[in-house]
Amino acid sequence: MTSTAAHLPIDMLSAFLDRELSAREAAVVEEHVESCPECRAQLDSLGRVVGRLRSLERMAPPQVLEMDIQRRIALATPEDGFLGKLDGRLGRLPVQPGILVTFALIFCFAAILFTFAQGLEDRHQRTIPIILTPATPAPSVESIRGATPSPGSRWEWGGQDWQLVPWSGEGAGEALE
Repeated sequence: MTSTAAHLPIDMLSAFLDRELSAREAAVVEEHVESCPECRAQLDSLGRVVGRLRSLERMAPPQVLEMDIQRRIALATPEDGFLGKLDGRLGRLPVQPGILVTFALIFCFAAILFTFAQGLEDRHQRTIPIILTPATPAPSVESIRGATPSPGSRWEWGGQDWQLVPWSGEGAGEALE
């Protein structure tokens, strides 16, 4: 087994040294290393490097570095309020800028649509509905052409056609009942 394709990858050899492999995987590595001189040499070389690294003295970072990190954390706190919290949450998301632009456009479109619908509803509420019963036909164009109702008059069915008659305001709730 001296071909390159049959050699074990270096990360598998490293995991073997760190005892991160399952028992079955470790047995495969041991069996391969016994029969492959190149992988055995690679494993021995890695073992020496790991041994030297473990023998090094651990050093603490400089105190200035710790103070600098704490200062940066204190300065990076998000603003108070809704926008600060929203920015803090969105800033931590791994999102591409194009997605944020799309979200902003959808939000703006929804706000415009809501405002437009609200305006239509307000306009609809300001109009006075004409309530007709099924027994009375709608006024014809000829009967109301040129006739302008005054505040003290109303349209009334005269048997054959609609007529403009004086009105005192009584009986206004009858049409709605």
